[in-house]
Amino acid sequence: MKTKKEKQLKFGNILGQCYKDFRLAKGFSQKEAASDDISVSQLSNFENGRTVLTSDVFIATLQNINVTFLEFQNLYNKRLEPNDILLFNTEVSEAYMSRNISKLENLLSIITDKITQIPNKKKFKLDKIKIQSLIASLDSDFQVPKSDINFVKNYLYNLKEWGQYDIWLFGHCFLLFDFITTADLAQKMVDPTSINNDLHYTKHAMFQTLNNIISVSIHDKMFSLAEKYINYLENSNIHEYYLYDKLTLRYNKAMLAYKRGNKASIETLKECKRMFEFCDCYYTANLIAQEIKNL
Repeated sequence: MKTKKEKQLKFGNILGQCYKDFRLAKGFSQKEAASDDISVSQLSNFENGRTVLTSDVFIATLQNINVTFLEFQNLYNKRLEPNDILLFNTEVSEAYMSRNISKLENLLSIITDKITQIPNKKKFKLDKIKIQSLIASLDSDFQVPKSDINFVKNYLYNLKEWGQYDIWLFGHCFLLFDFITTADLAQKMVDPTSINNDLHYTKHAMFQTLNNIISVSIHDKMFSLAEKYINYLENSNIHEYYLYDKLTLRYNKAMLAYKRGNKASIETLKECKRMFEFCDCYYTANLIAQEIKNL
């Protein structure tokens, strides 16, 4: 097992190398990147993995080379070991979208091994429950332990601030909860006092999660909850960049109207299907086609 010092050195090496690659790609000298925030020698030591920077200095040096923290994190994640847990999100999403239960079970095995190695890391356990929830949504015979359901529920209830990770976690796990719990947690998620609510990627995650909750609510005939969050999204001024979310909202609104007796709204459902096809979203279009057929 690696010592704490060895882990810190590896962490520093990756951070420094990523920073250096961005600096060179942007055409900045070390003197320009250091500016008045740090000495050139300190920056050189950081880039070569000999030292790490304090968080405020690190953020300042990123700004000096016109790189956002999200851009840096993206490169950093790609430099990690291939089996690093930070890369799971993409793999998990792709496996779920393709309904690849075997792949999800493999990812579940990997994260379970991680928990064995580092049993006190709460994030690993939450990631495990997220994957379990996705498997359960595809395989009715798969049961998520009640203790795990309570663990993730308590985590979400105790949040004082919801970030992108927490919204995705809730979006993946809400099917494990009862109606009241889902409604309570959804209300906490959209709390307007949240610091992160104005971040575009947090908004996007929230739009997608609420659309999923609306869809399930309509299916389960919880029309009041569906209507509540349709109204919320309509008043959120979803940007045109998020065309998929806007189309999904339009589809969900038409489906709610149909379920409430407005049979003419089936034309809007078909229109949404055509729009998804036009945007090359054939997986979603096929799901819609099946839903319309079942009506």
